[in-house]
Amino acid sequence: MTNVLLIQPILKPLALRLLSNTPYSPGRSDRVKSLKTWRGEPMPHKHELFPDKLVDLHGHPMRVVTFHFPPRIFMEEDSDGNYNLYGVDIEVVRSLSKALNFTVSFVRPSDGEMWGWEQGNGTWTGLMGDLQHRKADIGVADLYIMEPYFAIIDMSLAYDIEYLCFVNPVPGPLPQWMALGLPFLVETWGAIFCTVLVGMLVFTLLAQMGFLGGHLHEAPWFQNGSNTCLLLVACVMNTAWTRVPTTSHLRIFMALWSLAFVILAVAYKGSLVSYLTVTLEQPPIDTHKQLLERGVSVGSIGDTLKRIMEKNADQHVRKLAQGYEQVQSTSEGLRRTVEGEAGHVLRTEVPTLKALHSQRHRFPALAPAGSFSFLESRGFLDYTIAVDYTDGRGRASLHAMKEYIAPFGIGLAYPKYVPFIAKFNRMIRRLTEAGLAEKYMADIILRRKQAKIGAAAEREGDQKERLGSDPESGVTPLSLDNLQGGFILLALGYGLGLLSAMAEGLFALATRPSESLARR
Repeated sequence: MTNVLLIQPILKPLALRLLSNTPYSPGRSDRVKSLKTWRGEPMPHKHELFPDKLVDLHGHPMRVVTFHFPPRIFMEEDSDGNYNLYGVDIEVVRSLSKALNFTVSFVRPSDGEMWGWEQGNGTWTGLMGDLQHRKADIGVADLYIMEPYFAIIDMSLAYDIEYLCFVNPVPGPLPQWMALGLPFLVETWGAIFCTVLVGMLVFTLLAQMGFLGGHLHEAPWFQNGSNTCLLLVACVMNTAWTRVPTTSHLRIFMALWSLAFVILAVAYKGSLVSYLTVTLEQPPIDTHKQLLERGVSVGSIGDTLKRIMEKNADQHVRKLAQGYEQVQSTSEGLRRTVEGEAGHVLRTEVPTLKALHSQRHRFPALAPAGSFSFLESRGFLDYTIAVDYTDGRGRASLHAMKEYIAPFGIGLAYPKYVPFIAKFNRMIRRLTEAGLAEKYMADIILRRKQAKIGAAAEREGDQKERLGSDPESGVTPLSLDNLQGGFILLALGYGLGLLSAMAEGLFALATRPSESLARR
């Protein structure tokens, strides 16, 4: 308690001694402090009777319970067995300790759990349990300010905002043969197909009208409709003309036709090169509806987030909560997510070209469903994916969904009814208004990037030293996988040509007896 006033009568001379407590005094002898001796003069002001006793905590030791949870908290052990702690949440606590003059000692949860969860008798384990049983003064570990916690602990104002979302496996690249159709949208392919059909009809009609109009000097080759169609297809493919018309109306038509398809061919070739050399990834799952349609079970640590999902305004989130499963740690949740993807690789559904082009800039999720999707904060997922689930080429194997369940404020946790909550809140409000939380996060990201770049440069230097030169020239030749679309078309042409030859041969054999009989 901080606002305590003690009144002690003094008989000689007749007066009243006013005293107060100093709850965070450095020694036991200083815990009672004399404020004033009152001898009948006007009563003291309120600020004299109840001074601010939390402006200086006189180095009072505070026990802070936390654990390793990047990028909020890094707990790295050195060679001497000591822990080097840093991170956004750690820096917030240290800023408060400097401003209010108290000392901190960081400890892990006494039972080895992380946040913990509620037991059947109403007690909690982990960090929450230590605060509930007053084994610590402050708890910090990416703590969401949520209503279920207030039954056992108190929490501060939010000093940062975090978003709760699911993580899913990255579905992987599309088959390379689909690159042949990706340069154009489905509507463009439809327009080209219709244009070719209409152009064949118009050109055949113009040729026949020319012959009927007396243009007999035109080559008889153009009287055949299949010949004119073959000529137009050759122009579409930018190949040389097999025949050249002599009449003006056909030449005008052919000139404009060739010019139009030169433009289309150049655009197609330019885009095709990029799709052949750079593999297009399948769109990942990004909405709760897509996750629900694929029958994926979800889960996280404890069941607190399950209760949050059950009360969510989105009906898809409430249905996902029915398949919620508890996991013991973040590593287990991520492992189950990755293994779920591995178990469904053989059941990958190849997306259609129409599905890909229907939303070029906002792909639907076409990935195979994994068996489990882990739920955690976006900051933690983005960091973990970048550090642990991204290969040397920068390709990630996990993807954090864009759609999130809800935003949550991040705050400090305390045992119930501790006296310094209001004072801490005022200091936290100043900290957030100054933008220090964002600065702490930027410094952490920069520090991790510099460490990763330094390690990569060291490995590259060692590799160059072993090889004596650059290990790679930077040029990657196209493989059979890149060009599989062309070979598939070639095989299709071989097959269709063989089938047509067989059909013509069978037709000739079937009609030959009737022809000989007609001659007789």
